[in-house]
Amino acid sequence: MNGTGGVINLPPENISPGPMYESDKASAVPEFTEAASKFLKSAEVGAFLDNARAVAAELLTPDDRLVDSWNLPHQLTPLHIACLAKDRVLFKAALADPQCWRIIDQCTSAIDVDELAITKDDKQMPAMNGDTPLHFALYNGWNEGALKLIHELSDAGKINNTVNNTGSSLLSLAAAYGSLDVVSELCNCLKREFSLVYFDDYLMHSTNSQSSLLHLATQQQNPKVFEYLLENQLNSSGGSTLLQLDNDGKTPADLIKEVLLDIRRVALQSDGNVKRLIYAKQLKDDQAKALEDYKSQLDRNDSYTRKYFKDLGYPDGPWQEFYMENKHEGKQAQSPETSTWTFPCNLV
Repeated sequence: MNGTGGVINLPPENISPGPMYESDKASAVPEFTEAASKFLKSAEVGAFLDNARAVAAELLTPDDRLVDSWNLPHQLTPLHIACLAKDRVLFKAALADPQCWRIIDQCTSAIDVDELAITKDDKQMPAMNGDTPLHFALYNGWNEGALKLIHELSDAGKINNTVNNTGSSLLSLAAAYGSLDVVSELCNCLKREFSLVYFDDYLMHSTNSQSSLLHLATQQQNPKVFEYLLENQLNSSGGSTLLQLDNDGKTPADLIKEVLLDIRRVALQSDGNVKRLIYAKQLKDDQAKALEDYKSQLDRNDSYTRKYFKDLGYPDGPWQEFYMENKHEGKQAQSPETSTWTFPCNLV
């Protein structure tokens, strides 16, 4: 999970907390609250998010306003907590607080995961990656909060494609987890504010693991975000990251093929799956052989294969249709380091 950022890495207990932020109404409380102390000891992501919800409750007054003061570790703000907990009430209260609003783009501490990750039994602490609240909202797939933050950041003149400690920009996390509305709104705001670097830098950005926006967009349930980002890349310069290799030596197209193979594998193994009727002949054979045959079909992708899947209604879902029928216009920039495999469309 650290490869795409957004999950935080809390340091061991003997590391002193980072700067505290106070409201203008009162000085910060001298010690962490009970919930915040537990928050620091979370040994897995699920417990971490559960404790974030407990912290969120302590940051609200009985009439749903932000408390007069807060004391959170490692440069976390109430907005970070609201986005981790997906807490609409705290989110609204934090944005209404002048002090909290002024640090709307505050990053958490950026601490190397290899340096500070600790284990408890077989569990590893989440990571601290220098994330803004918007990073957290995007990573959590909280589209409602992400859209509101994008608008607030834009109004405050603080919208930026902030990059965290894993090399994940806001667009990186939006590509992996955000809705098409979130991705397009963030792209439009960044393009408006940073037109000189938007195309060459932001759209072509890669994480520390060399995952481009297109690599990350393959994590979505459908190809809408992938198509949108690819079109943006092609329209900007005529090139794209379509053939870029990540640290595992895979292109975005390779990852889409893996998605399709996983979908087919599940369909072959699932009892009662409606697709089993379609795969009945394959089920009589060895499943490994059936998957290998399917992989050959994906690799071949000739007109007969495309017609076959089209007539079946693309039983493996929208990624199958995109993979087999994609017809984007444009040219693909080549490089000596790119894969020799070509995407199944007319990009040269």
